[in-house]
Amino acid sequence: MNIYIGIDIGTTNTKAVAVSQSGRVEKVIKAETPKKTAGSVQYFDIARIESIVDAFTESLSAEYTVLGIGFSSVGESVVPVAKGRALHDPLVWHESCTSETEDERRIIEKYTSYRITGIAPYIRLSLYKMLWMMRNLDLAGVEYWLPISSYLIYRKTGAAVWDTSQACRSFLIDVHERRWNTELFAALALPGSLGELSYMGARIGTESGITYGLAGHDHVTGLFAVYNFFDRGNVIYDSMGTAAVITAIADEREGELHLDAPDGAAGGAIGAAFRDRQYYLLKPFRYFGLFISRLMELTGRGTSSEAFREVNDSIAKLSSVRPKAYFAVGGDVFLGNARERLNILNMSLDVKDYELVQSGYVYLGVISRLMLSDLMKYCGGSTPYLAGGAVTKDEVFLRYKASILGREILVLDTDEISALGAAVAAAVASGDEDMLASFRANPLVRKRIYPDERIARELEGVYEEYGEIMKSGSSSLFR
Repeated sequence: MNIYIGIDIGTTNTKAVAVSQSGRVEKVIKAETPKKTAGSVQYFDIARIESIVDAFTESLSAEYTVLGIGFSSVGESVVPVAKGRALHDPLVWHESCTSETEDERRIIEKYTSYRITGIAPYIRLSLYKMLWMMRNLDLAGVEYWLPISSYLIYRKTGAAVWDTSQACRSFLIDVHERRWNTELFAALALPGSLGELSYMGARIGTESGITYGLAGHDHVTGLFAVYNFFDRGNVIYDSMGTAAVITAIADEREGELHLDAPDGAAGGAIGAAFRDRQYYLLKPFRYFGLFISRLMELTGRGTSSEAFREVNDSIAKLSSVRPKAYFAVGGDVFLGNARERLNILNMSLDVKDYELVQSGYVYLGVISRLMLSDLMKYCGGSTPYLAGGAVTKDEVFLRYKASILGREILVLDTDEISALGAAVAAAVASGDEDMLASFRANPLVRKRIYPDERIARELEGVYEEYGEIMKSGSSSLFR
């Protein structure tokens, strides 16, 4: 059987999916993503990651004929490269050791703006990792800086190429002109090169008869899978895991996406998508599944599947869905990324454990609606809304979310949507239109979650109440 392999390097696990030419996922393999710590700083172990990738490929090659391979990975992490291999392990994407000096901050501000980058400055972006690594590590002779997804292709083909989705997490791209900000790179005196820029699905090269297709940032590579499933039309993709990202595809209409600041209360980023004049609009929520887990821990029940089932059974039987608590959580539209804490704004002393979790479901639904309302300015009302990730297993939560959003949620059939997107990128790079047609004919959507009229009716005013909390500045009590 002929297959395409998609391999996703995630924060916790590395996953490989084998997708046949009939468009079906035939096999999934997982391994823990190796990391190492030096002092208080954490890195991805790039040599061991390569070993895992090679083991996955060898295992699948023994069973199938591999036509193509694509890689996706976490964003922000970059590998310094010289003479064909890594000079050092890359920092993990969420590493907070990075910070710029005052001189570098002034240089960065001189050559960047939201209108250029499509994203606000943030110390975890690739640029700040490059600066930190140059100041703190012995990196003589850097030739290239590459994200993990590109580094793995580089090792197979010798081509140094970033896809635009990873480039958008670097703070070094002009998202509208689709070119590197070479002026900033030179002003900071960074050594080496960033390599070439290309779109996801580009054919980078071949090795041992296998085509290597370009993929990139894990969330956006998942969006690429959904985008191709819907025959390259506009979609909204909600990736719900430990963190959450809602991403939409929009085509440029007379410069409307050339913005000076994030549009709307929910912040977010604008990135170069999969072809000229096409953008992805990204709204992030750093704590999502983690927030639900923390609420479950507060109840004393723990986070086992049985505990969730018992709580959800109680929530489903509530005579009223009216919540009794409000929250503000670091990483959301109330407190932003600087406040990594959970604040309970208004909770009665006699609240039941299941009522606490229920109110958390309502809160997450409201935040999602805030994000969606910003995105819908650029998308048609009929744009399909798809959801993937571990949190989609919680049907009670999904019913609350669909009711607050006021729209149907299409739940994807696989949790490994980023790896699937990388396999699709390999098929696109191979020009295999028959495989892509077969892929679109398969049931990628596992189930449909519809709004519950009772929940929607009883929560009709909650969205406005959260708006009032934002206007009144109640969250400033916790800053």
